[in-house]
Amino acid sequence: MSDKSLKVIQGSTITSTTDNGQEPNKWKVVHYANVGCSEEFVECFSGELLELIDASMIFDSKREELKEAILTILLEGLNPCL
Repeated sequence: MSDKSLKVIQGSTITSTTDNGQEPNKWKVVHYANVGCSEEFVECFSGELLELIDASMIFDSKREELKEAILTILLEGLNPCL
């Protein structure tokens, strides 16, 4: 990300934090988004699409890399538009 922040997903809440030069437990955590799984937009990408990847011929670490890439696009690229 261009702003060098870290997004943390906890249930349907997404928080953001940035390295402030201190220990990570002293980084300020701020609310970023709260998107429930009932949102059609989220369900389409994080639910159905990830299930399709599990049924694909993509295996092991490549499968996890693909899922991570999709979730990164969803959370960092498309979610702010929502």
